Amino acid sequence: MTTKKITVKQKTDQVIDEYADLLTKKKSIENDLAGCKAELEELVESYYPDEKEFKSVSGIILKLKKSLTVVYDPDLIEKLLKSISKDLAEETVNKKIIIDDYVGLINYLSECGVDPKIFKSFLSVEKTVKSADINKLHEKGIIELESLKPCIISAKLSKSFGVK
Repeated sequence: MTTKKITVKQKTDQVIDEYADLLTKKKSIENDLAGCKAELEELVESYYPDEKEFKSVSGIILKLKKSLTVVYDPDLIEKLLKSISKDLAEETVNKKIIIDDYVGLINYLSECGVDPKIFKSFLSVEKTVKSADINKLHEKGIIELESLKPCIISAKLSKSFGVK
């Protein structure tokens, strides 16, 4: 019984070839999936615009998920938020604070005598609002959706499908 030894070079060549082959297959599958998804979106949009769940004859359940991404003008949304109570604004807006100069901030704080205006100059604040929270404010009669239209920079509806 003879065993053939494979060199490291041969093994590397095999793995490179296998990797390239799998990448090609992956691209082909992604293209097929994109085409199938586009066809499915067209069928759902044309014939079942109000449906959110579908069951195939084979028992596969397909769920349609829609999400709306809206980008608001930060200056205008800030004015709008000032028109509601501070507590409600804090509940509605998610803040993300980014420290632009961490070393400078640490050095400054270690000197003590912290001045809040100087402290804030080291920070950037990113604010986001969930569409669901905006809808809740509208449902409660606190804001009018019409007042948000001038605040919108862009809006994108995304559709995705989940399979069970």
